[in-house]
Amino acid sequence: LLNSNLMVRSGYRVDLPVSGSSFKPIERSHLVTITAEEPPRILLNSTEISPGDLTARLAELKKDSRYVIVNPDSNASSGLLVRVINAIYAAGCDPVVGTRAEGE
Repeated sequence: LLNSNLMVRSGYRVDLPVSGSSFKPIERSHLVTITAEEPPRILLNSTEISPGDLTARLAELKKDSRYVIVNPDSNASSGLLVRVINAIYAAGCDPVVGTRAEGE
């Protein structure tokens, strides 16, 4: 997990997991948000999307950027996070999991 000091908002508040590591902000990237609602919601940038449509949509968008920041709620299912990351890889993109520093 990597910590992002760059917080890009999708319109949904999520409680990001805590991590002690960090990475440099990625200027042009897509944002996938995973909520902890029941049922959970997945948003690509600010549009809700089904997990089954994520790979195809990111494949279309990767000409703009191949980087995808995934902001999972800390209470979101780890299985769903893995499915989202696999969909990102399948689209030929590079995922980075957004986290927050302890105390933020």
